[in-house]
Amino acid sequence: MVIIFIGFLYAQNTVESINVQCTIRDSLSKATIPCVRVTIENLNKSFTTLKSAFYPSLPPGEYIIILEAPDYETLKKQFNVSATNNNFVFEMVKLTDRSLLSQQYNTFTAGLDSFNYSLKNMDMPAAKKLFKTLQEFRDRKFFIDDKIIQNYYSLQKTWIDSLMNQARIKEDSTSYAEAFYYYRKVVEFDSSQVEAINGMHRVDSLLLIKNKPQSTGQVVQSVKKSKTPEEIEILFQSGVSKFIAGEFKDALKIFKEVLKYNPNHSKAQEYLKRTEARLKILEGK
Repeated sequence: MVIIFIGFLYAQNTVESINVQCTIRDSLSKATIPCVRVTIENLNKSFTTLKSAFYPSLPPGEYIIILEAPDYETLKKQFNVSATNNNFVFEMVKLTDRSLLSQQYNTFTAGLDSFNYSLKNMDMPAAKKLFKTLQEFRDRKFFIDDKIIQNYYSLQKTWIDSLMNQARIKEDSTSYAEAFYYYRKVVEFDSSQVEAINGMHRVDSLLLIKNKPQSTGQVVQSVKKSKTPEEIEILFQSGVSKFIAGEFKDALKIFKEVLKYNPNHSKAQEYLKRTEARLKILEGK
């Protein structure tokens, strides 16, 4: 990268000055931006870059920089120069990208809202999917608060421990089908849970021994008429995914279907209300 020698800045190059690297790039594409008008307010000096970077020599301290470029919003930012803090990246927003950034921010905040709601209701499978989605926004400078992340991992452990306890209780009482359900929920959430994997295989074998062949037809017929709790949960999660993606009409249909199979599904009831509220806002009601 070509070094731009700025005479009036390098004139300040004293023993106490620090060589600083400043790079200017697009906030979305991350492409570098050349020919930017740079003003350092503290020095009351301005210049235009030839490339996307410039290398002033500045004494330690706080500075206010103003960046101006065609087709971009003016950026005014404070930065602190020190021996350990001397490499800066300034991101400028293109005028035509502002609406897109706003849309991305709204998507992030909606996802964060759903994430917090999932944590509040100990819906850890939904929280896990939302956490992964929200982490993808880090490149766009949207971050989850560290306290929320710590709470997520703490609740995750509590949730897994609770399921494992339920599975052990059901296994001890020879309710192998229910024990299998709890063990499998843990494995589906975290495939590294060895105890749950072993428990799932163990109770599956015990279930085959316990069940009589005559009962098979009756079980199949019952499944056809309704959905298992696990199937209902999968259906509910698909509705949550639609909600997060902003596909509120599809989400509404799914939550209604969940409540058809389980009218007491409190989370589906709550999401149904939230979906209806979002649709009213979009319809201007």
